[in-house]
Amino acid sequence: MRLRIAAAATAFAVLAAADSLSAQATELRLYAVNPFWSDAEWTGTGWTNMDNVANDGSNSISLRWGKPTIGNNQSSYQFNNIVAPGAQVQYPNDFVTVYTNGSLFKVGTFTHKNYPITTNSLQSVDLNVALTFDTDGAAPNTVVSDGVTISHYETNNPNGDVVTFLGLPSMTSFQIDGFWYDLRIEGFSYFSSARSVDDLIETFTTPESFKQEYCTKWKNGKCKEKDWKVIEKLTTGHLYASVTARPVNVPEPTSLSLVGFGAVAMFGFARRNGRRNG
Repeated sequence: MRLRIAAAATAFAVLAAADSLSAQATELRLYAVNPFWSDAEWTGTGWTNMDNVANDGSNSISLRWGKPTIGNNQSSYQFNNIVAPGAQVQYPNDFVTVYTNGSLFKVGTFTHKNYPITTNSLQSVDLNVALTFDTDGAAPNTVVSDGVTISHYETNNPNGDVVTFLGLPSMTSFQIDGFWYDLRIEGFSYFSSARSVDDLIETFTTPESFKQEYCTKWKNGKCKEKDWKVIEKLTTGHLYASVTARPVNVPEPTSLSLVGFGAVAMFGFARRNGRRNG
């Protein structure tokens, strides 16, 4: 009788271990995306501004550089996370569903505005994102991804500036409710609804903004600098990531099947032995 109970317990333990694979979340809830810049490098000093706060009710960070030659317009980078403008996702009521099968999801939107400038320029900067996930009933976990290095090549006016994304894809692992997940920052795409890594790009070129030769507001035969019509040139790329579920301490499939077979065989042997003794 004891042998039968032990064998049955072993068999159920093996089945439970196999079933734990299905208990892993097929989707996570993304509550917040907080981006920030780091390690900016410039060709000179002055005429630079780094706005690195996305937690103050806004959902964007920006980076500006160069002495402007048209009004007050500096060249700039801007990153907007996926939260609607003017508000963060409010935990625990609002969230974005992220599937854990490696499907792409959008993290935010990167914009480069190219204006004619002098004095100094950006050379490179790291874009980092902190994402807060949870599953239904589990405590949230904030994951800081490896930074995306953005290389900037400032060309002579009026040529386009070249933006190159380095170090992609990058991967960071995190754990929620006893299970491991791999977060991959996959890359940028021109498409607002990219479906595969084939839609991703490594570089783009932004033409330079220019001032049209007419004024929107003449006064006494003169036109102020701010009143000249400006044709703004910008390039937008959408940043995508993916999450893949990774089992924790699960036996290899071959080992699991052998253990399961042994447990079932033991259970059958116990039943036969019990009948003989009965």
